Amino acid sequence: MGRQPQPQHDEYAEASLQRALAEDDGLAEQGIDVIRRDGLIVVTGEVESPQRRDAILRQVSEAFPGKEVRCEVALIPVGKPNGAEDVS
Repeated sequence: MGRQPQPQHDEYAEASLQRALAEDDGLAEQGIDVIRRDGLIVVTGEVESPQRRDAILRQVSEAFPGKEVRCEVALIPVGKPNGAEDVS
């Protein structure tokens, strides 16, 4: 019995999608990583709202149709500064 051949894939697809997420006018998310792992697509990083996370996941799902997408994107709340910043 021989080994089953590994499926071929575009090794630049993940980097291309990350670049598209960074350059998208509505998202401009540079801290998102898209990685193929164990037969699924894993999305990691940090965003400031559930809406941004959902928009990213939509784009990832569209870029990899039929693949399971695992979301490991953390929500980091961004609030108003606490007072004035002292710049000396």
